[in-house]
Amino acid sequence: MMRALGLRMTNDFFAKLFTGAAVLGICGVMYAGLQRWHLGAPFVQAECPVSALLAFDVRWTPVYLSMFALVGVAWLALPNRRAVRRFAVTILAMESVAWVFFFAMPMECPRPVAPADVFWIYRVMIGFDAPVNCFPCLHSALVALAGGAIWREVGAGGWRVAAAARGVVVAWGAAILVSILILRQHTAVDVGAGIALGAAACVFIWRGSGGRGRGGGCWRAGRWGCRRV
Repeated sequence: MMRALGLRMTNDFFAKLFTGAAVLGICGVMYAGLQRWHLGAPFVQAECPVSALLAFDVRWTPVYLSMFALVGVAWLALPNRRAVRRFAVTILAMESVAWVFFFAMPMECPRPVAPADVFWIYRVMIGFDAPVNCFPCLHSALVALAGGAIWREVGAGGWRVAAAARGVVVAWGAAILVSILILRQHTAVDVGAGIALGAAACVFIWRGSGGRGRGGGCWRAGRWGCRRV
């Protein structure tokens, strides 16, 4: 099983690498730009009642940032170039929806002032990720999309593999969602809207892949085999 998993991850590796780099570059430029360029001053949201139940703790920063690793796992799990292209287009379409909100309805989430000796990873994060671009939460949207992609792909590996992998993904994704609220990066409404956006993106991919269940069309990869369709 591990050998088959390795083959899946390395199949069309350079196509995944270059396409992923292009998508990351586009999304990064747009996200950073919209932190500065938007219509009017951002609306400062009220403190989230759900977040108020969770103590602010910068030690959750690595969990928050692990979203990028989750998306990377989903990206490498794609079976072929066609699936990579469709996943890339879906991410860009999903983020474009969010970009419209960021530009037309800028919202800011109140974030506690960090002490001077704060955890260095947190200090780096807030240096490039201002508490704007809040609604919808792209962090939770990407968690939903990546988690959905992995959930579907591991279905080709047998029920034991699928159950174990899906359990890990659910726990990992849930931890990331909790970290968003603990770090006061978004409110619960933002997170919920992001999950809905990511779920809609999953439906778009699945319906366009030509099949249901354990995969069809561009998602079909046999029993963890790697072939182009």
